[in-house]
Amino acid sequence: REGERMRGIYHRPLAFLCVMAMLLSLPGLVPPAAAAGAGDTVTEDGFTGKINADGASVTLTLVDSALKPQLVLPGELGGLPVTALKSGLFSGPNEYRMTSLVIPATVTEIDQSLMSSDKLRNITRYEVAPGSPAYKTDSEGVLFTADGHTLIAYPRARAAGDYAVPQDVAAIAAWAFYYAGNLSSVTLPEGLVSIGDSAFHYSGLTSVSLPSTVTELGKDLFRACLSMTQVSLSITDIPKGMFASCQKLERLELKEGVETIGYEAFQRCGLLKSIDLPDTLTAIGDYAFEGCTGLRSLTLPKSVKTIGKSSFYYCTAVTSVTLNEGLTEIGQSAFQYIPITSIRFPSTLTTINNTAFSNSGLTSLDIPANVTTIGNNAFTGTPLTTVTLPGTITSLGTSLFYQCDHLTSATVEPGIAVLPSGTFQQCGALTSVSLPEGMTGIGSSAFSGCTALETIDLPSTVTSLDDKVFSMSGLKEIDLPDGITVVPKSTFEFCYSLSKVDLPNSLTTLEMWALKNCEALQSITLPASVSYIDTSTFSWCTALVEVVFQGDAPKNVKYAVFPNNPGMKFYRPAGSSGYDKAPWDTLTFHEGPTRWKRSRSPSASPPPSATAARTS
Repeated sequence: REGERMRGIYHRPLAFLCVMAMLLSLPGLVPPAAAAGAGDTVTEDGFTGKINADGASVTLTLVDSALKPQLVLPGELGGLPVTALKSGLFSGPNEYRMTSLVIPATVTEIDQSLMSSDKLRNITRYEVAPGSPAYKTDSEGVLFTADGHTLIAYPRARAAGDYAVPQDVAAIAAWAFYYAGNLSSVTLPEGLVSIGDSAFHYSGLTSVSLPSTVTELGKDLFRACLSMTQVSLSITDIPKGMFASCQKLERLELKEGVETIGYEAFQRCGLLKSIDLPDTLTAIGDYAFEGCTGLRSLTLPKSVKTIGKSSFYYCTAVTSVTLNEGLTEIGQSAFQYIPITSIRFPSTLTTINNTAFSNSGLTSLDIPANVTTIGNNAFTGTPLTTVTLPGTITSLGTSLFYQCDHLTSATVEPGIAVLPSGTFQQCGALTSVSLPEGMTGIGSSAFSGCTALETIDLPSTVTSLDDKVFSMSGLKEIDLPDGITVVPKSTFEFCYSLSKVDLPNSLTTLEMWALKNCEALQSITLPASVSYIDTSTFSWCTALVEVVFQGDAPKNVKYAVFPNNPGMKFYRPAGSSGYDKAPWDTLTFHEGPTRWKRSRSPSASPPPSATAARTS
């Protein structure tokens, strides 16, 4: 009996625990977990959503996969109604094979960029669950707002080739017909007011005619409609990228009333051969016709005031361009890489921007007097043979005629004070240059690489030269005007034919490599004013055998200034000082030669006689 009593004591707690477990498993008796709140994520059956700020609804954010033909989106997640669809809904890692999409009646908001998802490519119809206050579909499976005034989405894989937008539609939403490849024809109703961004992007349309009631157009509307062959427009402003990359577009009719052509509007329409621009047009936007390689000729009406950046860039078949009076500005790279050989600029033109005609086919150039600004590289790489820069230009860019290999003659008129860097750089055929009195400076590499330029007369007013001005040129001799105080770095470097350099009495400084590799230079006279000679100034001047100093020894001298040529002689004037100190004390000075540098000042006294002196 005692054993039975003990077994009863042990069995009673076990029975109690079993009963409690059964009770707790009953619905409603399990204590609830912490309630989800705004911003929390909920996931059920492969659908993920985020609780909205009101805490009472959910935005559907992700569908893991869709392997069946029909995808029915849930109307509820985590016990809360799904009221919105997010743009990245179909960005999961798995497959999406659905051909129809059912939108729950609870949804009142759809992120319109969702319609750009490539996972909707097989959709043949949209459906809306009964009772929706926000959306509906027609018999073709096209999605609209409930009032029918806005077309939201056209099923991309719909087989039919044509579609008539219902008469009561006032707006077509962004991406609505995106990638509708089977759609070749669409009828838009009078009464249509707006069409959103990329609405027909990549669709199969072959032509389009917009109703007169349309006033709002988004960007990239018909971009990359690869079957589009003709367009007729009577709108005021053609928006950005409207027909860009319509590679089969051959006919373009812009009717009176068109005022602006937007950014990339007809970019890379390769089969477009001609365009008729209306007299109402005032501006052509950046890249508007860039890459239209089939375009043959171009006439701009008098109404056009500005041509945008790269507007006709790489239109490689254009052989004729007519610019009419009224045009004031040509944009950067506007006519770059087009093969026109000549162009007449209107007298109203004031600005030619950077690379405007770079690498074009221009062989002649007449810049009107009203032009005040020419940008960098404006005529780089053109086959021009002669150029004149008017003195009325107030802003002149760099490298204007860089690598103009056929240029033989250049004239700069009075009024231009500084010749910018690289102006005639690598113009290998240039033989004649006329620079005006009044010019004060010449920029770096302005004549670098002008291998046919043997001589140049610098205006007496020039006081400043920049680095490499004449490097690698064909100069044989040059006379630097008084007022120049510095011969900068590499000014005459690699001037292999330079045999005579006349340095001014104002000169104080010869910078590094100033006359390096001047292999024909035999003699150089250094004015008394020279106080600084930098490293390797005359290095590799293999013919240099005579250096004449006209004054005291320059005080600031770097190393390896002169080459160690056989028979090298140095001269200094009698009574001069400083030659007994390093580095001059290692040199032997001889009696001065009879040919001293002629002074530029008529009243200047002749130099003192030179004397032979052994200083080492």
